[in-house]
Amino acid sequence: MRLLPKRLLGAAAAAALVTTASACGFFDDSPQRSSDYNQTEAIPVMESLVAEAIEPLPDFPGFGERVWGISGCYGGLKGLDEHKEFVELKLTYYLVAEDWDEASKREGYAEVLREHWNDLGYEVDVDRTDGTGEFSRLGLTRDDGLAIAFFAGGKVGFEVYTGCIDRTDEMHYVPPVGGVAPEHDRARGFM
Repeated sequence: MRLLPKRLLGAAAAAALVTTASACGFFDDSPQRSSDYNQTEAIPVMESLVAEAIEPLPDFPGFGERVWGISGCYGGLKGLDEHKEFVELKLTYYLVAEDWDEASKREGYAEVLREHWNDLGYEVDVDRTDGTGEFSRLGLTRDDGLAIAFFAGGKVGFEVYTGCIDRTDEMHYVPPVGGVAPEHDRARGFM
């Protein structure tokens, strides 16, 4: 019997543990949406959420990569009809790879963030761990519909999601936070 490599096994376990806090409705006839932001306005706010999250982290090594994603918003149980006037954005930052296995980053950062977010008045609504420190997810959804999560499972980093927001044709490049090198900034082609 051949065993899976630790990193591949870790990614599989993390995928099983992760539930995305998305504000787009799956069972409703129409998606829930945020009227606080449109696509253009949400991007800098999402970046500022990450900047706010890394501020209290001790010995923060910086980010190794930034990735942006965009998807349609769907509603309705049967047809999952796409609502073309709305989109959902996802921003992901990964810590530099050398720090993915450090317990101080995987476990310690979750503890610091839990306290920091509580001090800021946020309510942590996702707090999952496998009990070993290998796989965890800590996250919250703000009143404006934006959600942020710290995750550790194969890779370590942050994800920020919008709910369904108004689609716009205008996208402005926003520089990454946390020291992402230009060649590892996947947002350059996105915006």
